[in-house]
Amino acid sequence: MKLEHFFFGLFALLWAATGMLAMHYRGELMYERRLGELSRQAPAIPQVAPAAQPTPPAAAVPAPDPAAVARLALQQQLEQAENEKNLLSTQVQKLQANQEAGPAGTTATTSTVETPAAPEASALTDMQRKIKEAPAIATIQRYLPDQGFAVLDAGTARGLKSGQLYAVRRGHFIVAKQIEIGETVEENEAIAGVNASSLPTGETIKPGDEVIKWE
Repeated sequence: MKLEHFFFGLFALLWAATGMLAMHYRGELMYERRLGELSRQAPAIPQVAPAAQPTPPAAAVPAPDPAAVARLALQQQLEQAENEKNLLSTQVQKLQANQEAGPAGTTATTSTVETPAAPEASALTDMQRKIKEAPAIATIQRYLPDQGFAVLDAGTARGLKSGQLYAVRRGHFIVAKQIEIGETVEENEAIAGVNASSLPTGETIKPGDEVIKWE
């Protein structure tokens, strides 16, 4: 009796499994058939073109800054001026080197204005030589033409006395033919009256002129 129940249960289990397999196989057939129908209907479905995407606006190009443009132009001008300066400096150095070398490697000398040489003693006349060689007694310190006298840097210590007559020399020329020692005579200073008529036209006595004896 128990064996019959066992076989009956086993048969029911196999029957249920067979039904389930049949149902699964049927479902697969229906699924494949449905796919075939859809694949045949697919060409008839109108293809919808994708909506055109809006083109993003182009990035706005910023306007050039006038100040930046001006600075750039100025910088270029400065660089050009610096290059020209360097070129000129190089050319000047070459010219100086050529001038120093001179033709055939000789040293070039710059032209100078020749200063007339002072007349030699041999070129002086006998009178000029006599004037120049006369010993100086005093030197003019100041000359006051409006008052008509001059101040000498010598006095009684060198033998000057009131009423003595002397001449004024500058180099080898006589500037004043006659000056007279006045009453004011000190040891190292004296006042001499100047005869304006003894001065050459346009000439005057100057500090540093020398007093000499002259006939």
